Amino acid sequence: MTTEAAAIAVLDEIVDGDRCLHLSNERMSVSINVDHGAHVYALIDRRSGVDLLYKDPAGSREYAVGGWYELFPNAGVACEFEGRPLTAHGDVQHAVWSAEVTAAAGSEIVVTLSCVSADLPFALSKTLTLSTDAAVLRIEETITNTSARRTPYLWGQHLTFGEAFLQGALIDVPDGPLHGTVVVGAHDSAPHDPATGALASFPTVAGDVIDLRRFPDDAVHAMLFSERLAAHRYAIAHADLGIRAEVSWDGDAWPYLWFWALRESRDGGIIACAIEPQASDVPVLTEALAAGRCPSLDGGEVTTAWIEFRLGETADG
Repeated sequence: MTTEAAAIAVLDEIVDGDRCLHLSNERMSVSINVDHGAHVYALIDRRSGVDLLYKDPAGSREYAVGGWYELFPNAGVACEFEGRPLTAHGDVQHAVWSAEVTAAAGSEIVVTLSCVSADLPFALSKTLTLSTDAAVLRIEETITNTSARRTPYLWGQHLTFGEAFLQGALIDVPDGPLHGTVVVGAHDSAPHDPATGALASFPTVAGDVIDLRRFPDDAVHAMLFSERLAAHRYAIAHADLGIRAEVSWDGDAWPYLWFWALRESRDGGIIACAIEPQASDVPVLTEALAAGRCPSLDGGEVTTAWIEFRLGETADG
């Protein structure tokens, strides 16, 4: 089924056995796998045809790396809370969401998505709005504690960019120190002491300094966490493509930023970078609780958040 009005369009179809929605205006198109985590698996600049997100060659269901999905109610590796196993990165990324196109005429497309976590007693809903007069995707989200007791959670946006947009782009994140590890060359799984630095000059485990504002040509694995941010936005600009992507968000809900980058080898493999607004700088729920940096909601309590993805042109575009 296709609905069209002026410069906007919605396509509702089955892809790889799942219900998917494709939203588009004159500047961007957004593809969402409703049946598998409401995962945004494509975000295309229609002027250039470039998909900005990491695209798994195995298809729309395969996105352990990215594109853009919800981390909730856990954000890191699997753990156990009060005898209940919590899924790595949260279970809602695998859930079947309900979806309703509530507007697809006039000046905007509006889609409402919702699901319930099986790991912890929370309900989630989010409303996506794409307008004709701006290259902006706005998402407004709500989480509700459906139980009678106070319950902790972690919450974040795993937004992962791919090679087509990363190579040659310049990344601009808010000022402030980052903490974590950067391994250049062959990846190893050994633990390393975290370092502190800026994205433009971050110490590697080998003692060198790397500028991560430009995606490296050599193999690299980086996992960095910000302190609480004063500004809640970042941008990636690609002068040759003439594309500038800016992400801004609700700093009350997501006061931290995670930066994850992986290039498996100089010759190829996974090439991806996730820049993620997050509720905590501690990625595992039980560890965040122990550190006193884990949000929670009382029984029946509701909290909201918003995030915007804006496409524009570079000065040279």
